[in-house]
Amino acid sequence: MPRFIGQEVEVRAEGEVREPVSFQFEGREHRIAEVLERWHDRSYGGDSSRKGRWWQRRHRTCYQVRTESGDIFELHHERGTHLETAQKGKWFLYRQL
Repeated sequence: MPRFIGQEVEVRAEGEVREPVSFQFEGREHRIAEVLERWHDRSYGGDSSRKGRWWQRRHRTCYQVRTESGDIFELHHERGTHLETAQKGKWFLYRQL
């Protein structure tokens, strides 16, 4: 059964596309063994009043990852709307599957 977490976490990302390689959660480092899936969320978050306003869209990259211990988590990288701060976005641990 999925476990909702929904909290900001510290992530170490590497490579040209800055994919996550580990994250801190519950006082320990979780090393990522494999990125199972990656997708972009540019939706409006279900708020129909914001539809059509591009600056109010979500700008996040989502990852489903397997850690070295075999656990599967979903992480989101919130990039924000400003290009100059895209690399400094916040990471959120959404849930454990």
